[in-house]
Amino acid sequence: MKQIKKLVKSSEETRALANEMKTITDTVFEAIVLIDNEDIIKFWNKGAELCFGYSDHEALGQVFHDLILPEESKPAAKKRSSTL
Repeated sequence: MKQIKKLVKSSEETRALANEMKTITDTVFEAIVLIDNEDIIKFWNKGAELCFGYSDHEALGQVFHDLILPEESKPAAKKRSSTL
């Protein structure tokens, strides 16, 4: 029973921290974008929405350079990201 209470408390603390981080990132005007090592967008805040014009629902799961860069810049970006 103690382990279950400990897990519940840990889960609640994690949820509270995530909510706090979302509040912070949604109140800054700067774009905050997190991408994984395959350039897939994993996090997109309100600043990114204002800066780039896409909602988080439109951006999450997309390849960053495919969404943001003009067509003529995409081949160079793909080449660069494959060497990282």
